[in-house]
Amino acid sequence: KLTTKKENIIVYTLLALSLSFYFWLNYSAFNTLNLFDRDLIGELQILWKVSQGINPHNTIFSIHMLADHWTLIYYPIALTYKFIPQPLFVLFLTILSYLGGALIIFKIAKLKLKSSLLSIAILLSVLLNPYIYLGLLARANTDVFSFFFISLSFYYLFKNKSIHFIFLALIAMSCKEDVALYFIPVGIWCYF
Repeated sequence: KLTTKKENIIVYTLLALSLSFYFWLNYSAFNTLNLFDRDLIGELQILWKVSQGINPHNTIFSIHMLADHWTLIYYPIALTYKFIPQPLFVLFLTILSYLGGALIIFKIAKLKLKSSLLSIAILLSVLLNPYIYLGLLARANTDVFSFFFISLSFYYLFKNKSIHFIFLALIAMSCKEDVALYFIPVGIWCYF
């Protein structure tokens, strides 16, 4: 059995290593490897337009991001982008959002399973998921931001704080139009 101090050291070391790794990967991709796909350019254009108070019509994809994807989360992100207009900062926020969601998944596992080792194993499985590399490499996709709010809403659901759950579920739904589909089965499950 791990003590709380040892558990915290392990968990926060894993998170710090993940932050360092993903930021190094993005920094390398941005400065040397040139691995950025077209999504990042489009997302940065939207963030810049929103931060300047301009209509968020994406000329790269020829779509209106709010009409097409219902991404209201761009507004608070654009506020930070207005003060620090750097692509790497947006990628850093994306990584922090993901790692925050992973930490909350750990806390949910600890709450429900009451096992430090199993909870750390679940955290490791979230951090080492190979599909995450694609989502965190040179992308500022709003799906990653929704992961944080979905995780936090489930945490409050398991803590029986329904007002917090509903509020955070609504924020999660503001990240992408399809996030509501995650909450439909949860709503049915909670009803019964």
